[in-house]
Formats: sequence, C-alpha cells, structure tokens
Amino acid sequence: GHANVPARYEEDGEKVGSWLRRQRACYAARDMSEAERRRKKLSPLSDEDVRRLEEVGIVWDVAAAQWERKFESLRAFVTREGHAKV
Repeated sequence: GHANVPARYEEDGEKVGSWLRRQRACYAARDMSEAERRRKKLSPLSDEDVRRLEEVGIVWDVAAAQWERKFESLRAFVTREGHAKV
C-alpha cells in the first residue's frame, strides 16, 4: 500500500486528501521563515507528526517521487533494450 491518497479522497466522511495536502504544506513550512509561515498561515509540523506520517508511508514531494519512478522505468527499459530511443 501507500499513503498517497487523491486530493478529493474521503474516508468515513473525513476529507483525507485535503488534510494530507495541508500536512504537506505544514511540512514545507518547517523550512520557511516565520514571516513566510505567518503570511501563508501555516504552522510547521512537529518532529513527532513527521515521524508518524512517515511511518504510514507519506511521500512529502509527490512530483519528485513520480520523477524517480519514471526514471527507474526508463533505466529498466534501457537495460533491457540497450537504448533510450523511445
């Protein structure tokens, strides 16, 4: 399994997808200045919250993870076919 739920996903009436999007924003807030966090109305996630989310398999940067999966698929193709002319 994985913890990358669609943005509009709901579980038992709970908007899990939008909540997860907010958790990712709060994770990113850990690297922001206080002024930027205030402007964006974000509170950084605690270390404990980060740990708990990572335990269930959260991917913080979905785009980077997708890029890596596609790259590995390309690598497998090149290994098998001997070229990247796709």
